[in-house]
Order: sequence, then structure tokens, then C-alpha cells
Amino acid sequence: MIVLHDHKMIFLKPRKVAGTSFEIALSRFSTRADDIITPISPEDEAIRKDLGFSCAQNYERPRKLRRFFDKTPLFWNHMPASDVKALIGDEVFNSYTKVSLYRSPIDRIVSSFFWRKSRNKHDADFETFCFEKAKWTENYPQYFIDQSFVVDHLIRFTDLKGDILRLEEKIPGLNGLYDTFSQIKTKGKSRPKNAKPAEMLANHPTVQPLADAYDRYEAKTILDATG
Repeated sequence: MIVLHDHKMIFLKPRKVAGTSFEIALSRFSTRADDIITPISPEDEAIRKDLGFSCAQNYERPRKLRRFFDKTPLFWNHMPASDVKALIGDEVFNSYTKVSLYRSPIDRIVSSFFWRKSRNKHDADFETFCFEKAKWTENYPQYFIDQSFVVDHLIRFTDLKGDILRLEEKIPGLNGLYDTFSQIKTKGKSRPKNAKPAEMLANHPTVQPLADAYDRYEAKTILDATG
């Protein structure tokens, strides 16, 4: 999650959508000491530091208040939009451009299946994973507050370049964002090259109706909401 005050924008970071690479690229455009940048993994934070971009800042609770709270950060990665709004206030949240990324439901689930498997977080076959373990709606808190879609600019995984360039047009201070993003490589890929959603569904046809249902729902509530 990132708040860039000079550019009046908020990045609401979902999961399994190239969010870390985009977040690192956005860090290049942090110009103020009060910008909010939440931490990423140590290896990715090292990439951000080596590039000379702004690193994690202003996400912790004030030191004088820590004894009254647990150690949960004030701001954190993949933070729900409702929590961001509660902390930064209605005026800032409503007036800033809210940016997020989007990847189709089945593509997210395939990515999650292999990522979690590579880290020994499950040992299920793909069909069992989809019906019993997959978190099909895990990114909805970044898109919705009380069922209202709050994202102003959605960057689709199917058109990363086009949607990022359109964001640059909308916020000229982000000129060069796509060029920066396209050169950043993070985290080793755990997904086999031949594990395309179409192939996974062809091999597990019982998952198709479930994937189709989420496709229809998100087309109406997410994709259509941003034009």
C-alpha cells in the first residue's frame, strides 16, 4: 500500500497481480517525507533500495503509543480500503486517485495454487484446492467498501502497459512509471510455464462453472465499474 501526497494517489495492493513490482516502481515517485509506503519482503525491499527508490516509511505506530497497542503496524501490505480510509480520513481518501490492479479470478487462483504449493502451504490437487482452499474473493477488500467499488483507476493484468500509460496521462507526475515497472523483476516464479488457466481448466473441468461464475460477477462489479 502506498500513499503519494504530491500525486494525490493511493495504491491499494491486491494479491497475485504483479503488485510488488508495481509498488516498487511507484516508490520511485515518492517525493515527500510524509508519503506512506508499507514494507514488502526483505529480498524485494533490497531491490527497491538498490534502485535508489524510497523504501518503507511512515507505516508504524508512533513509538510513544506502542506500549498501548500490540505490534501490528498502523499501515500494512494488502491493507483493505476501508482501513485505509479510516486512518487517512474521508477528505483525503475521497479526493485522491485510488489505483489498484486486476487479474482474472482463475488466473489468480492458478498463481496462488502453485505459489502456496511451492511454500508447502498445501498438498491438495488443483480441483480440491479450488473448491476447498482457494480464496476467490481475497482481493475484494482492496476494491470495495460496504459493497461499493472505490477504485478510480484499475490496471488490468491483460493490459498492464496500456493501463499504466493511461495512469501516466491521468497523473502527469508519474511519467515514466511503465518504463520503470517493466524493468523490475521480483520473486522467483513458482508457476510452471505450461500452467495456463485454459489448460488447468481443461484438465479439471469441474472447476469451469466456478471460474465462470466469478468471471461474470467480477465483470459486472469490477471491470464494468471502471469502464
